[in-house]
Amino acid sequence: MYADVFTSYLNKATDSEGRYKDCYYFDSLYCSASYKALEAEAFKLFADDGLGPIDYDHWYMGQDYSNDVNCRVQSVNVISATRAEADVVIHNFTNETEVKLSLVKEDGRWLIDDFTGPWGFSEKEEYRRYVRLGPDKYFESND
Repeated sequence: MYADVFTSYLNKATDSEGRYKDCYYFDSLYCSASYKALEAEAFKLFADDGLGPIDYDHWYMGQDYSNDVNCRVQSVNVISATRAEADVVIHNFTNETEVKLSLVKEDGRWLIDDFTGPWGFSEKEEYRRYVRLGPDKYFESND
């Protein structure tokens, strides 16, 4: 599934209503309800300059992508009937970035509940910290 979504995402087409398919469009289709709710809560607080806690696109782990960007699924670990984890590697420019996807099953579909990259923290945890601290204190704490 992830490789198919990844390929579709990179095609950057529009949907049937003409909306540009960007990171947040794909999040709306392939991320869990709890991830989308937390992401939306954080977006409401974005600093005036538009900076938020996540400054890259988690679909290709960068702010831009190369012509040969791709991904491969290394492993999938089914934890229960409704939870799983997948390890993927995203190749972008000269970087090979390992990402752990936390998955949940909602309404019969497996959805991404969190992205954890090589920096060791989950995006959901970072969004929670941003919401708890607010933009000013969040950025002060990261200096």
